[in-house]
Amino acid sequence: MSATVRLNRLSVLGTGAFGARVSELLPNISGLAITRVGPEITGDMLADTDAAVLVLDHPARRLARRFRQIASETGKPWLLVEFDHPVIRVGPYFDPAADPCLDCFYAREDQHADKPAPLQGSAHKHEHNHDHAHAHAPDCSHAPAPASAQEGLGIEAAAGVLPHQARIAVGLISLSLAEQVRGRVVTVDLRTAGIRSDQVIGCHGCPHCGDETERTLLSQQLNHLLRTVGGVTHDEHR
Repeated sequence: MSATVRLNRLSVLGTGAFGARVSELLPNISGLAITRVGPEITGDMLADTDAAVLVLDHPARRLARRFRQIASETGKPWLLVEFDHPVIRVGPYFDPAADPCLDCFYAREDQHADKPAPLQGSAHKHEHNHDHAHAHAPDCSHAPAPASAQEGLGIEAAAGVLPHQARIAVGLISLSLAEQVRGRVVTVDLRTAGIRSDQVIGCHGCPHCGDETERTLLSQQLNHLLRTVGGVTHDEHR
């Protein structure tokens, strides 16, 4: 388990009315020095911060991946927050040096989605959907990164946000930043006031956060199994 990072300075990139309101409330509730960054996503936007928060008023995978790239390059932990009406999701909290990563989260999200992930080539269409059938993680990785939050979001900003919605998010953000539990996602259903906590498990062999030794061992075990059962090696099977 990674050591808890002492946070004094926090960078926040928010999209839409929800992101703006959360960014406004966060300094008073969290007690942290907040720097609002964006909408342009640049390589130095997280240079002078201890951690970062991306607050989306709608799930936007390409934008989140671009933000993840900057956080990884600067070695900064970060928290993903999404307003996916009628739910607010706070988390996962990501540590660039450990799993799970953003791709693991999206893979697990697709795995447990009510609808199957879209086929390759339909990523752009589903980037704008309001349901859980988001673009499948591997497909989006080849899409061009957005230059700004507005471009990455690809939808109109929300017309408004109710006060309690932003306050719920800010309270959970403060808790997540204090506890820094990697991979934890807290979901609030605004219709029922129900709260759920889930733990994202890193994907075996993940190219972004997986351990190289683990992938090599898994490949060796698969080779042995195929050789024993089918008389072929993993390379021949492919």
